[in-house]
Amino acid sequence: TKFQQTTRDQAENAMIMPTVMAVGEFNTWGEARRSEFLPYYKVALEKEQQQMLNTETGVMRRRLLSELPAGQRLFTSLMRFTLTRDPENKIIKGKARWCFGGHRQIRGIHYDDASANCPRWSTTRMFIANAARLGRKVKSGDVTGAYLKGRDPKGRSQYMRAPPGLKE
Repeated sequence: TKFQQTTRDQAENAMIMPTVMAVGEFNTWGEARRSEFLPYYKVALEKEQQQMLNTETGVMRRRLLSELPAGQRLFTSLMRFTLTRDPENKIIKGKARWCFGGHRQIRGIHYDDASANCPRWSTTRMFIANAARLGRKVKSGDVTGAYLKGRDPKGRSQYMRAPPGLKE
């Protein structure tokens, strides 16, 4: 009927919302592989895997599913792909981040403390103000893969699947 058609048209028009998507951002290797930015993502994927699976500094080890200890939970993971751009919006590099699906962890079983050793902003401001007062230069740095350096004090291990689209 005309009433039903009018109602449906109003509902469809009311549901139109703008969607803002960043160009070149993907949540799976399959999506990234089909994009025009594949060369950037291949380099980023290799770099991330080398960092995470490095036998000396990485925290991850390849295991067969048959090696999973009895009663151990197998968590999901995700590989997120983004692009880094310069001020002129030209692509500098691709980035890949291997994300552990820790949202299903249970406090006291899989972890005890969920904090990081970071200074308060008031402490950081005090150091910067003191450096300015003394006429010193302030430099900052970044430790690549700093999160890989942490170890569970109780020696617990977490197990996760490979991200969708990647070989387990």
